[in-house]
Amino acid sequence: DEDEDEDEDGKLHSKRMFEVKEGKVWEELTNFDSDDLWSERAYIIVDRTDDASEAYVWLGSACNAVTEIQDEEACSAFGKDIVVAFTKKTGLAVESIQTIREGEEPEEFWDCFDLG
Repeated sequence: DEDEDEDEDGKLHSKRMFEVKEGKVWEELTNFDSDDLWSERAYIIVDRTDDASEAYVWLGSACNAVTEIQDEEACSAFGKDIVVAFTKKTGLAVESIQTIREGEEPEEFWDCFDLG
């Protein structure tokens, strides 16, 4: 299931959210909102438009997927590795990856959550 909406420029956005499980395994969440983000977990949110696909890797403050959550390089490397494995397995193409730690979310990240 994909959540689709148009932005102010008329671009159609398709958003999907996946919870990262142990290793390089994930589970898609449907009808998701920002309340589904748990501090103990990591998630991949894919925002696709007609001309681009962006992946956000969100790391909760208590997530143990990264050994040192405050190490920006370790978080970025984890984000890249998990999205590369994700795209190979799912076939979803991603042009850019942003790894985000809980509490440091940019405004455009919150735009992925139409339900709140």
